[in-house]
This record gives sequence, structure tokens and C-alpha cells, in this order.
Amino acid sequence: RFQGFLEERGLPLAVFQGLRPWMSAATLQVMEIQRVGFDAEIGIERHFLRLAEQQAKVIHELETADFQLRMLAEMSDELQELFLISTIDEYASFAERIDRMIAAWKIGDATELANMLLQDYEEKPELRPLYQRILIDRNVGMAEKIVDRLEDGGNWFVIVGAAHLVGEQGLVETLRQDA
Repeated sequence: RFQGFLEERGLPLAVFQGLRPWMSAATLQVMEIQRVGFDAEIGIERHFLRLAEQQAKVIHELETADFQLRMLAEMSDELQELFLISTIDEYASFAERIDRMIAAWKIGDATELANMLLQDYEEKPELRPLYQRILIDRNVGMAEKIVDRLEDGGNWFVIVGAAHLVGEQGLVETLRQDA
């Protein structure tokens, strides 16, 4: 199925040979993000990181890039396959979904964001373990770090991806429950 998907889109099989399913899925996602015109160097995270550096602010990561890569690499074979299959299933509508997500984000429509970001996980129970691994488990870990920072005192500015903010098990609700 994956080889057929690549052939249909004219994507080079050689790029993906030897990659584990999680890495193939992540590579496809990055390729599509770049194809639709997104540049990580001008993203909101980069903006605030540059600003913090200019103001000599201390930056505390909730997750390192290494942690995120390990989280994906250490998934079971079944979860990796689910990740790749869900990426393939979403690929055709990726650009449209991103546009809708950005529009909802710009106006602060958390309900629409939740619907868009969590819809597949709610409609497809087989994706629930992937949702647990990629979002819920990470939200719990991030919430713990945020609470630790808040207990240290001071003011904190937290940046996370939109998918971590919405839903009953998002960071906002998780932190409310801990309050």
C-alpha cells in the first residue's frame, strides 16, 4: 500500500527504503508541510524563541527534539504502522486541513480546532492508541513540567502545538484538573 501511495504521487521510493514506518510518516508530513509553503524558520515558535534569545530570557523546553524522536522511534511496530497509515489517509486533504486549522487558530476557535485535530482519533477507535502515545501521554508529561515551573514562581510563557491545547485531555483541561 505504501509503495503504491508513493508511486501514485511520484515520490521517490529510494528516499523511504530502509526507513521505519514512523520515520516514513514523519518524512511525508514534513514534505507536505514544505510543499504547501510552510517554513519552520518563520513559524510562531521560532519567532518567540528568537525574541527570548534577544531579551536574554532563559528557555526551558517541555520536550526536547531528542525526546520527540525517541517517542516515535520507540513506538511498537503496530503503532508505527498506524502512524504511517493515518498519514497516508490524511495526505490528500492535508493542505485543506492545514488551512482550516490555521483559520480556526487565528480566530481562537478552540471547538473547531478540537474537531479538526481530534476527529480522526474519535471516529476511528483503532487510532486511539496512537492518540494516547502522540498526544495524551505527552500532555501529561508537559503538564507536570508546567506545574513544576509554576510552583517555582515567576512568570512563564509556554508554547506548544495547537493539538496539545484542545480537547478534554489537552493541556488546558489537564492543568485545570490539577489546579
